[in-house]
Amino acid sequence: MDADNQYQWMFILHQLH
Repeated sequence: MDADNQYQWMFILHQLH
C-alpha cells in the first residue's frame, strides 16, 4: 500500500475533472 500512489491518483482525478 503506497500512500504516495493514492495521493497521485487523487491528483489525477482532480485534473481530469
